[in-house]
Amino acid sequence: MIFTAIQPVGGIHLGNYLAVLRPWASESRGQPSVFLMGDNHGVAFAPSAEGLRNATASALKVILAFRRLEGLDDAWIIRASRIPEFAEFSWLIDVLTSSHQPFRQLVQGKPFPYRQAAEILLMGSNVAVVGPDHVRLIEVTAAFASLFNETYGRVFDIPVPLSHLKEVIPDTVSGGKMHKPGSTPGTLLVTDDRDVIRSVLDEMAQEDAPRVPYLRQVLESAYPDKPYSATVLLDEIDNLRRAATSISEDELESELSRDELKARQRAEPSIRSVRYALGLS
Repeated sequence: MIFTAIQPVGGIHLGNYLAVLRPWASESRGQPSVFLMGDNHGVAFAPSAEGLRNATASALKVILAFRRLEGLDDAWIIRASRIPEFAEFSWLIDVLTSSHQPFRQLVQGKPFPYRQAAEILLMGSNVAVVGPDHVRLIEVTAAFASLFNETYGRVFDIPVPLSHLKEVIPDTVSGGKMHKPGSTPGTLLVTDDRDVIRSVLDEMAQEDAPRVPYLRQVLESAYPDKPYSATVLLDEIDNLRRAATSISEDELESELSRDELKARQRAEPSIRSVRYALGLS
């Protein structure tokens, strides 16, 4: 199972598209895959309940439109909040890593990404497509899964991180992710006007700052088989924007509900195995 995830707050920005969406599509062809929207992770960051609902729906429409354009009909798109098994297992992971000595030694007093680990492991993920800044998260999740299997018997596949980018540009160099002048970092959205995106790309390409080679690396990684052209990227974004705009709320809910039912059917045997291994059944 190929796994990837993002949070909805702020919308789908250009970095999500290049570093997560496109690699997820290329790795998912011919294999089962899931794209998780971490809507419950966004509760702490959303300006309001209505803001979170709107941001989640907007981001999910982009992801659904992308799935259709790429022909990934068998890929699932799910919301974390709709899979209650995630919450149960994340609590159990928190208990183990805070109280059970072997697992406490594993985390060494550092914060453990128990919510993300629960989502990855209950989906039976063996590959997690991530940006380079999240490779460590997958590595500690894999270490937890290995220790769980050694302690209680084999329950989980061991996830391997896969990033199409090899390094993260420091914020001190970039000023944050690719963004519009005067905006907060990470807000150059795929739903922005074509001229806005082009102006930012043109501006970055003309700068002498060290972030320019990074931008080139991102684009070359996204388009390995052909020379990068801003027009190619902008045309893709235009098609994605139009397709996302045409999706209704009812259509979105119908497709998500179908995928979330399948995800629950996959998660339920896994959480039953966890309960049994821990003596809870």
